[in-house]
Amino acid sequence: MVRLKDGHGLRTYYATFSLQKDENGGFPISVYTEEQYRGTAGFIKGAVVPAYVYFFGDGKTSAEELFGNTLDERKIILGGKGEGLHSMVRANIPVPPGFTITTDACNYYALEHKWPEGLKEEVDSNVVRMEKLLRKAFGDNENPLLVAVRSGAKLSMPGMMDTILNLGLNDAAVLGFANKTGNERLAWDSYRRLIQMFSDVVLGIEKKDFERIIEAKKEELGVKQDVELDAEALKDLVVKFKALVESHGKVFPQDVRQQLTMAINAVFESWNNPRAVTYRNLYKIPHDLGTAVNVQAMVFGNTGNQSATGVGFTRNPSTGAKELYGEFLINAQGEDVVAGTRTPQPISQLRDAMPEAYKQLMEITNGLEKHYGDMQDFEFTVEDGTLYLLQTRSGKRTGVAAVKVAVDMVKEGLITKEEALMRVNPQQFNEVLFPTLDPQAKKDLTSKEILATGLSAGPGAATGQIVFTSEDAVEWTKEGKQVILWRKETCPDDIAGMDKAIGVGTSVGGMTSHAALVSRGMGKVTMVGAGRVDVNYEKKEAYIRNESGEVTHTLKEGDWVTLNVVEKEPAQLILGKKDIVRPEAIGDELAEFLSWAKKASRLRVWANAEIPHDAKKAFSFGAEGIGLCRTEHMFFGEDRLPIMQEMILADSVEAREAALNKLLPMQREDFIGLFREMKGYPVTIRTLDPPLHEFLPKREELMVEIKELELTKADPILVAEKKKLLSRINELHEFNPMMGMRGTRLGIMMPEITVMQARAIAEATVAVIKEGGKVVPEIMIPLVGKLEEFTHQKKIVADTVETVMKESGVSFQYRVGTMIEVPRGALTADELAMEAEFFSFGTNDLTQYGAGFSRDDIGKFMAHYLSLGIYPLDPFETFDAKGIGELVRIAVEKGRKTNPDLKIGVCGEHGGDPESIQFFDKVGLDYVSCSPYRVLGAWLAAAQATIKDKLSKSPVVKTESDGGLNSKVDVAQEITAMVSLASEAGAPMSMERYNLLVTSDFFANGELEGHRAKYGDRFDLDRISGVSTEQFVDNILAKASGKETKTIALVTNDLSAEQLERLTKVGIRFVRVDTVGLLRAKADEDADREKFQIDTYAMMLLLRRIDSSITADSSIYRLLSFYLKSHFELTGAIAVDDYINAVVTNDVMKLIRGLLLYRPIEQYRVPDYNNVAATLVSA
Repeated sequence: MVRLKDGHGLRTYYATFSLQKDENGGFPISVYTEEQYRGTAGFIKGAVVPAYVYFFGDGKTSAEELFGNTLDERKIILGGKGEGLHSMVRANIPVPPGFTITTDACNYYALEHKWPEGLKEEVDSNVVRMEKLLRKAFGDNENPLLVAVRSGAKLSMPGMMDTILNLGLNDAAVLGFANKTGNERLAWDSYRRLIQMFSDVVLGIEKKDFERIIEAKKEELGVKQDVELDAEALKDLVVKFKALVESHGKVFPQDVRQQLTMAINAVFESWNNPRAVTYRNLYKIPHDLGTAVNVQAMVFGNTGNQSATGVGFTRNPSTGAKELYGEFLINAQGEDVVAGTRTPQPISQLRDAMPEAYKQLMEITNGLEKHYGDMQDFEFTVEDGTLYLLQTRSGKRTGVAAVKVAVDMVKEGLITKEEALMRVNPQQFNEVLFPTLDPQAKKDLTSKEILATGLSAGPGAATGQIVFTSEDAVEWTKEGKQVILWRKETCPDDIAGMDKAIGVGTSVGGMTSHAALVSRGMGKVTMVGAGRVDVNYEKKEAYIRNESGEVTHTLKEGDWVTLNVVEKEPAQLILGKKDIVRPEAIGDELAEFLSWAKKASRLRVWANAEIPHDAKKAFSFGAEGIGLCRTEHMFFGEDRLPIMQEMILADSVEAREAALNKLLPMQREDFIGLFREMKGYPVTIRTLDPPLHEFLPKREELMVEIKELELTKADPILVAEKKKLLSRINELHEFNPMMGMRGTRLGIMMPEITVMQARAIAEATVAVIKEGGKVVPEIMIPLVGKLEEFTHQKKIVADTVETVMKESGVSFQYRVGTMIEVPRGALTADELAMEAEFFSFGTNDLTQYGAGFSRDDIGKFMAHYLSLGIYPLDPFETFDAKGIGELVRIAVEKGRKTNPDLKIGVCGEHGGDPESIQFFDKVGLDYVSCSPYRVLGAWLAAAQATIKDKLSKSPVVKTESDGGLNSKVDVAQEITAMVSLASEAGAPMSMERYNLLVTSDFFANGELEGHRAKYGDRFDLDRISGVSTEQFVDNILAKASGKETKTIALVTNDLSAEQLERLTKVGIRFVRVDTVGLLRAKADEDADREKFQIDTYAMMLLLRRIDSSITADSSIYRLLSFYLKSHFELTGAIAVDDYINAVVTNDVMKLIRGLLLYRPIEQYRVPDYNNVAATLVSA
């Protein structure tokens, strides 16, 4: 049995396979809907019906069957939180008992708006199991069982979904709970919290309405903290809370079973609440994962001063230092810590407050980190001195912390270097270059300018205009403004504003509050707990108060402020706009991590830079060349723009050359600076690209200026000059300037511009060579669509450079290449490659021309496109691999067909986007080029692309097994399954002995002997390498002759029909591990079909044998994916890359579902090629 998901990941299906051939010689496959399978499961031999609910507690978990899967697979079913709870229980860590409702149930609910059949019964039976274990009863008025209902998706989404505590209380049970515990305050405090949370999460009544009632009660009694409210005050709050609920036309349910059902539904629904959807969009988390629901017995941190609750990290999430980091509150519940309603104490103080609990916590969390091989984020409660762990998951961290944790864990032997590289997000790696307050600005800072101090939650410095709502932060940034979002405390609904703000501040909360966790994870500069900042949302103001509570300053919306946040120092809220600087180099630890990335990466990383300062930064960040120097940027300086305008306004070639001669020495000095900084690495200089009107005043503004001059009777000579300028601007005016006279067209129309630039490059090269330096200049002609355009400009460049070499007596190597940014250029790349010495894709213009978008106008509609899912991502931010990517593939293929050694890169800003880099690596580019501050992330993304490719080809891979990250997949299972493919009916391996032959790329050189020793009782292993296909067949036959054992050949070569016949005549069977050869054999369609019948037959046997036990990185997975890719390409049933990219991701079951296509109870015979093809086409 194999469990499948549909294309939306919502419906669940089950496939069963039979090893008994039917009358047509095929192996029947049946696919059932959820309901059909559960209804017929009793008739299917050996069928297992997966549970919707898994229990955990008392050292046991009913999810034991799932622990044969990888950690990732368990998280898909149980969610991250659920997986952590079940794993902790298996490790005998004290965890309150409970049960997990799987993500399957959530996805079913999302689709059908009801619970799947059987879920209610499973929930009820697991509640009974909790009752028996704890000797309490859910809904009992004397000894009630109270539970928490919490969300838990596969990937951590802190604060985005919902939690309800103390569920199970009502007007009667609260009295019994008070009597049973002997703690009346605890009972009423728990009840008022339940009503407040339930009303917010389930009934949709805003928390702030309840907070107003609490504040009024505290003011009435003259107390400041919630914990100072006694039982009587809490009873009064319960009455007022219930009245508030009724005023909204709703009722707090007294039936606890109804409470539980409504709470579970609310958590299911919270998966698609706006803030959760926004968060997933920001972090590119799939929307079809769904959330699990954890129902867990309550433990109480608010029973008194011997109880506490807290959250923590096994390492510092800001710096990565190996130290227990976190906070706790005495006499509180968990939500108090992260909600920021009270400022908690550092976790180090728990050592003094509760030494035994602290010692136990240290031991447990150290073990958790070793178990998961990653920094953990955990939650705990101490109830009357007894410690309980409530959650563990991989912790969110800053870019600096991510790198340090990864490097340290390699040194500690917990993970490998490749695992360390895969663990850090490329965007996070860029964050290590966070900005700081300019040293001079810091030196000049006065005490009056420091309005308030707080806790340093997210390091860096940011300056912007202060706003007080998430909505305003979003709107202001649409207008191009930089904003600092300041809130009394953030809540999950603020996620959109936090994303847009460059800095976030709060008046309350600690280092593990929502603001700290989420904004720190986003890489935002974050300051929390600034208690002297009193926010008035209605007036959109904040009042800075002194120790006496007096207002010393008022901040109004739009005022400029600066956040200065330095780790282990008080964070500062500073009045006014201050200068911010970014680091010019990286530290030793980051440099070490970068060295691993550079060593692991096939793709190289260059940078886009025009001035020596930027080139120096890029070089210090690891760039190995300048991939784009935009020469036009050099002309916008105050000393150069007038000369550039003089050149444009010239009415003769002579006058234009005179102006260009003034620019020549300036360009030359710029290039000398670049060449010096890059120390011999390539520097790619693009000749002038933009339309000339960009160097002139705006037409409309100049017309207004002339009118004002005439009205004020200004100097007639000045007016005449302005009118002449306007006349020239009118001459240059184009209706579609991005497709007008620019790029190579400009050089062809005004060749003297190309001459000047080529001379400046050549003279700069000579100057640096004379200094003893090394220079590799690369001159790039932009916007080429036709070979003749390129050769025209190349000849000008070559003639000019040759002239300079003769004049100087210095010879040097140089290259002339072209940008591929016009679709025609991509489609005729084979012609361009006859003359161009390199290609560089200008993906911004290629996207603009290829997709028909104006990048200046796309903002008017792209947001709406994204919201409708028309485009998944902005194509100017993440490269459109599916569409415009085809132009890149064609250009690479055609260009290298003409010149196999052609160097090809990309120099648009897509070169710094991690997702785009995966595509550029896949199509075989040599380098990407991006802005200096994206170089680090680009190196990491490039390394990850290489590692992923390597893992996809490795027959032995590492997995996240229950024993940690360092154990390996058992190769025996793969070999057994593969050999079974070629046996007549998948006979058990114990019955026969096989002679197994493998080609050179199936096992690495050092692996064969180990396999021989390990599997010698089942296989005669042999390896054939370094031979032609014909020799390979000869060797197979030679090795098989005289053998009593059956011979199986695992083949990566493409065998001809004659060679196959030679093998099959002597009874040798084969399995192709790599079917790439089939893509080269489309002409021989009949032979291909015959091969596919063998493959299909083999694959069905394989699926039956391995079920869901293989990983996406195994050689079996490769066999399946190559098969499907070849199959779809040859049949033309579906675009190959669409299928591979969209469906075949990290779950082999998705691969299987692509073949089966979910036809409930409908069977087809696998060897019937036409039926398979027809089925695929019909889909």
